[in-house]
Amino acid sequence: MPTIPLANTICTAVELGVVLGVSDRRVRQLVKDGVLKHARSRRNGMHFRLGDSVQRFVKYQCDLVRGKLDAIDGEYDKARAKRMAAMAAMAELELKGKQGFYFRRDDLDFHITQMISACRQRLLAVPSRVMHGLLGLTDARQTNQIVDDQIRLALTELSEGKWRKTVEFLKAEAAYLRQQGMPDDIEKLLEEQHRNGEKRPGEI
Repeated sequence: MPTIPLANTICTAVELGVVLGVSDRRVRQLVKDGVLKHARSRRNGMHFRLGDSVQRFVKYQCDLVRGKLDAIDGEYDKARAKRMAAMAAMAELELKGKQGFYFRRDDLDFHITQMISACRQRLLAVPSRVMHGLLGLTDARQTNQIVDDQIRLALTELSEGKWRKTVEFLKAEAAYLRQQGMPDDIEKLLEEQHRNGEKRPGEI
């Protein structure tokens, strides 16, 4: 390999700084950091072999750039992995929801509200259901049994989910589904029941 005379040129920190595009102070700092290595010289002060110093500085700069790129790649990989994990978790939740393992919070809030409303209405209706049967009774145990039976009947109907078949609930559900942007079949269901001569939900 041919030797370039300029590569063996001995220069000062100021001269090397001009070649590298940095200050002589920066050159001295790079020496302290182990990047540059000064050459032995009979001259006073710190001197450098130009070719070796330029190669060391270029390698140092390349390592810096490579380190920054690796850091960027690492952050990107972390962000991508985090995003993929979040997408996988969402997909799993969506699948579980479709399989009936989980329910959306809005859906739960709606059904719980409707159940509590149905329970309230059914229990408030107990007095009107029993008042005629209590007329003329003087036996406390008998009157208590009549009221108790109606309350237990109301609770049984609620536990069996019969409130979900009432017109009130079906209409409320249809409105909720439309609000959520989902199709509802309440009108179609009521029309089919009417054509078939069936009692509409909630009718006695």
